[in-house]
Amino acid sequence: SRGLGDVYKRQSLSVLPSLYEDIRKIAYVQRSSISDLIGQMMEKYRVDHAVELQQYSNIVNQKGDRDIYK
Repeated sequence: SRGLGDVYKRQSLSVLPSLYEDIRKIAYVQRSSISDLIGQMMEKYRVDHAVELQQYSNIVNQKGDRDIYK
């Protein structure tokens, strides 16, 4: 979930044109933006994969590594 200090980060994604077009149509019918729709899907994905996030934290903490994606 978004914390008080979270800000939106602009990202670039490569998506198949046919997939993008279908997502655009769904967003239109739901009276939403593509960005909002993708954000909702990503939030659900994060919740559904909480175990992997915990495993990542455990691996990084054990090795003393820093987050390689920052």
